[in-house]
Amino acid sequence: MVLGLVCLGFSAGAFLGCGQSPVVTVNDCIAALQNEDPYVRLGALHTLFQMGPEAAPATQRLCILLTDDDPNIAAGAARVLAAIGPAAESALPALEAALRDERESRLFGPVWSTAAQAMGSMGPKGIAALIALLESDDPAILRAAAYGLHFGGPAAAPAVPTLIQVLNRNDPRYRKEVIFALQGIGPPAKEAVPALITMLHSDDFHTQYWACRALAAIGPEAEPAIPVLMRLTKEGVTSVRRNAAAALGHIGPKIGPEGVSVLLEALRDPAEAVREQAVIALGRLGSFAADAAPAIEFAIVHRRLQCRPQAAVAIWRITGRAELAIQVIREEIFLPENQMQAIWCLKELGPDGAPATPDLLKLLESPDGDLREAAAEVIAELGPAGKAAIPALERLLFDRDPEVRKAAARALRALGQPVPESADVPISNL
Repeated sequence: MVLGLVCLGFSAGAFLGCGQSPVVTVNDCIAALQNEDPYVRLGALHTLFQMGPEAAPATQRLCILLTDDDPNIAAGAARVLAAIGPAAESALPALEAALRDERESRLFGPVWSTAAQAMGSMGPKGIAALIALLESDDPAILRAAAYGLHFGGPAAAPAVPTLIQVLNRNDPRYRKEVIFALQGIGPPAKEAVPALITMLHSDDFHTQYWACRALAAIGPEAEPAIPVLMRLTKEGVTSVRRNAAAALGHIGPKIGPEGVSVLLEALRDPAEAVREQAVIALGRLGSFAADAAPAIEFAIVHRRLQCRPQAAVAIWRITGRAELAIQVIREEIFLPENQMQAIWCLKELGPDGAPATPDLLKLLESPDGDLREAAAEVIAELGPAGKAAIPALERLLFDRDPEVRKAAARALRALGQPVPESADVPISNL
């Protein structure tokens, strides 16, 4: 927690006071939000963000900060309100006013977008408010409302009919945000598939890109889009080919043998990003893509792909055999260019990744906090094989990085070890 403040570029002592306990309460943060020093206010906002719903008592003060002269503070306040969620629904009027704030925050992006995200995170009342704003004649408000609905997820399904109407206007001022909303809603947005197919035919590759992503989120119900997606996997610009391939994988076996052939062809695409998504898509198809396994294995063995760990996991998904995946991951897990990819692929294997336990034990001792955290996350998925890591994980409960401590605590709980709910330890103990 305290290190989170330091990461923002100032001393924790400026907020906490030298010599004080680093345990920070919501009331401490509320007091700090009134400090003249913007760095202290940012530190308090960061801490409140980490608290999530527990930061609800700060809602009133956060509403005041939405109009702060510093756009970083205003956007940061909206970000905290999003983390609090429905418990901060009294902030909805203030957030709606902030949707008109076009100022750019260097840390968190435009103020209007963080305010919209907060409204979408407020549950049914926030979603209802955003749906009402879709009727606005102001393109900026309509754009913000659509953007915020993305963060409502499937619960924002009541917005789909209105979003379709707005999308059919094909207005570039808010088209991307409307498609983004449909992507966030996911499968309940299946009624929008015909409108999204129309967007795939657009001359604007940005529109095609976002439509592919929305169709991928809708999944199997996006079946009518398969012919256009297959064409775009072969003919679009790189970002469109990549996302069209990904969408085919999310739609699943409904793409048929022809779809599998298109994805196999994409394994030879000149762009690595497209080849990578083709591999992932084929893996999503599981045994239905059995005919693709030899081609993927050939590409792995002959190093025709940079995404070798993901390709090996695809073989595992298709055939059920983990041997090749383990071999490739253990080859790649200490190579800087593929290290994190290999670690997260190992997590996907779950208990089948047990043979790589010795490598994970080494990573728990890495000087890189991100690697220690990732290794602990994977160990939590290994099952009994992870018990060999218990002593190292217990040491990580005293790690200097709070995220590492949390990951270690989660892993220990997954392995059946009693760990307090808070893995934070006083900075004086480190």
